[in-house]
Amino acid sequence: MRVIALANQKGGCGKTTTATNLAAALAQNAKSVLLIDNDPQGHATLAFGFRERDFSLSTYDLYLTTDILVEDAVLEAGENLRLVPAGVELSAVEQALATEPDKELRLRSNLHRSTLPYDYIVIDCPPSVSLLTFNALLACGEVIIPVDPSTYSLQAARKMHETLAVLREMRGHDVVPRILMADFDTRPRFVRTLMAELEAQYEGELMDTIIHHTVRFK
Repeated sequence: MRVIALANQKGGCGKTTTATNLAAALAQNAKSVLLIDNDPQGHATLAFGFRERDFSLSTYDLYLTTDILVEDAVLEAGENLRLVPAGVELSAVEQALATEPDKELRLRSNLHRSTLPYDYIVIDCPPSVSLLTFNALLACGEVIIPVDPSTYSLQAARKMHETLAVLREMRGHDVVPRILMADFDTRPRFVRTLMAELEAQYEGELMDTIIHHTVRFK
């Protein structure tokens, strides 16, 4: 089973778009997939047509209720695809766990206790390096870092690598980083310069796939 987080502290770089489409594509290729919405905005949940009135258990419960397991909270989002939904209440997790020991390991602990008959688990993270993101990174083995063609995304990618280094040092947990160029119109000179900088900085981590700019995603 591969556990993949989608993370970048910058908003609008394609995390949720990538997470939902990756999960759906894997499911269409006969892989059993669990998508965990780990963002209080709940956009991955909305992407599959669910509203907060449609579920009573969510990612929030995986953090705060020890007797709720993943299998209790899943929704059927399609053939081979299950979803743990999220709503705005997820934003209260950080404050609720502020004084708790090992609060960064809550999600990983729940995954270890749960029955997980999946080939892939995909975790969509919020646009911040927060407790929710730390939990996802400590629960996964790989992180896809989508970057859009902007200087701010480059800075955010560097910050994510710093975060991974902290987790390695403090928790002894290694995560394989993969940089994904998302929403790239490769014609402007600035974008080509940015691509060359990404190739120079992240050789070996930069994914071959490029998500090209298209209004169809909107």
